[in-house]
Amino acid sequence: MNTLVGEVIEALRTLEKKQGIQVRIDPPITHLPTSLSREMVTTIGQVADQLEIANKRMDSGAGHDAQNMAAKTKAGMIFVPSVDGISHAPMEWTNWRDIERGTRVLTETLKNLSQKNNKTMWKA
Repeated sequence: MNTLVGEVIEALRTLEKKQGIQVRIDPPITHLPTSLSREMVTTIGQVADQLEIANKRMDSGAGHDAQNMAAKTKAGMIFVPSVDGISHAPMEWTNWRDIERGTRVLTETLKNLSQKNNKTMWKA
């Protein structure tokens, strides 16, 4: 990411010289990565497997509420695929079938966690 930002800044500086313009560059907002609960991630994966819904573990560089929640409790995230991999953009689209699958995984994960009756489950 830093390499890409550096290349963009360099290109803008070249443009400044060629066009005789001034470009203001604000540093990008950076978020420190957050570790999600291994227990939550494992449970989500197991539920998806039981439902025979294809799944994989993945990292997200985007800022999510999970970053704030992970400081208070065990957190996990369920991602559903976006068409052509486009997300966090106006062109983002997710097929309703994938939304339904994600909803099933969420519902069954919550049922699974509530049945564990583990009072420490929700403590960080």
